Amino acid sequence: MTNDRLVYRGAKEICAAVGINHKQMLHYVKKEGLPAFKLGGNSKIWIALPEDLEKWIHEQRDKYLKK
Repeated sequence: MTNDRLVYRGAKEICAAVGINHKQMLHYVKKEGLPAFKLGGNSKIWIALPEDLEKWIHEQRDKYLKK
């Protein structure tokens, strides 16, 4: 997942980066700890840092493969 992006912006972009359906993003944020957040109190735009997503993917792999 290594790239030069500063951030992923929007649910579709974030979900495409980690291979999940954007319609299930809130579930992954709340139940699986997907490191995405909304800026400010009323923002509707999701933001995620590439390095946080990469770390999360590795954690999910280790969790489900029992490494």
